[in-house]
Amino acid sequence: TRKYMDMYYREEYKHGLSQNPEFVTLSRSIDRKSLHPEGFAPFDAAPVNWVGDQKHTWEETETTNTKEAGSDDLVMEGEKGIGMALTHIMQSAELGYNIIGSDIAGFSGNTIPPRLYMRWTQFSTFCGLFMNGGHAERRLWKRTKQELEVIRKFSWLHNELVPYMYHYVVTAHNGGRILQTPLSKGKYQYMFGDDLLVAPIYVDSQNKDVYLPKGKWRYFFNDKEVFEGKQKINKDFLLDEFPVFVKEGAIIPMNIERDYSGFGTEENMGKITFVIYPDKENSFDFYHLDKPDVKTTLSYKRTETELIIDIKGSELAHILNIHLSEKPNSISKSGKELQEGIDWFYDTAKQKLNIKTEDSQNCKYIIK
Repeated sequence: TRKYMDMYYREEYKHGLSQNPEFVTLSRSIDRKSLHPEGFAPFDAAPVNWVGDQKHTWEETETTNTKEAGSDDLVMEGEKGIGMALTHIMQSAELGYNIIGSDIAGFSGNTIPPRLYMRWTQFSTFCGLFMNGGHAERRLWKRTKQELEVIRKFSWLHNELVPYMYHYVVTAHNGGRILQTPLSKGKYQYMFGDDLLVAPIYVDSQNKDVYLPKGKWRYFFNDKEVFEGKQKINKDFLLDEFPVFVKEGAIIPMNIERDYSGFGTEENMGKITFVIYPDKENSFDFYHLDKPDVKTTLSYKRTETELIIDIKGSELAHILNIHLSEKPNSISKSGKELQEGIDWFYDTAKQKLNIKTEDSQNCKYIIK
């Protein structure tokens, strides 16, 4: 079967590319690892990967019985729920597959529990593949208002994170880091890129333990909350939030067009928003979607008296969203003083500095 699978995926991918240079296949990375421990689809023909088919259930134990009455169909009955999806996605990432996801809320069954639908959506937001497919009612206008609002928020957030995710599409293609990296501590925990730690919720509870590695970590949905690493924390996560922590020092490029996710508004549209959590120094290569061999590099260096941000490479219209504990005294851009209330704004309650100018050329910001 190995020879057949390799030929099937490679020939399909080759034919698709001959028809459209942007063609991708949706491949299966894991299909019961005991049968194919090396992975299902060959890496060179697996640009986007899916694991399935899971039931519409939380993580199941050996004593859990969720078989639906009258269901004796393998596809409809499915495999164990979100726990199996998480297991297969982590196994896929360990093997080296890059863009991976699952059917949100599972594929098989007649009904989707509302909280499971929301939590699985939130987890899928921080996967390369976000796919709302499968059985049971998925028309959001037929679901509860809370489901509509939460799923809409996280659907938009996934889209906003595309520039961040695309960085790891390019690095993985060039033999470097992939998007998801499983962690050795914390069940199902993984790094999403270099800077976001995700601790999926896999049981029906708002309370969860999260293990934080070395360093300082901010809660992504309230980044004034700071935690020291090398410890396990316990926290309640409301249904419109999720256990995601951003590493101090991070640079997160986002494509924000609406205010659904809370990270910006329509005023961000048409520009890349760099969300920055300054530490001592860091840099990030932004790869342009329409020109993947072209990049813009944002780097910063922080001293006791100033924060210097350099933007070099291809021109890029941008907004800077910087977490600062205090309002700056002055900001200049390539030697020109910027005006508070026109070029920059500081939100004391959120401890956020927002810099927005019309010039998209290479530049240097000095914030004092």
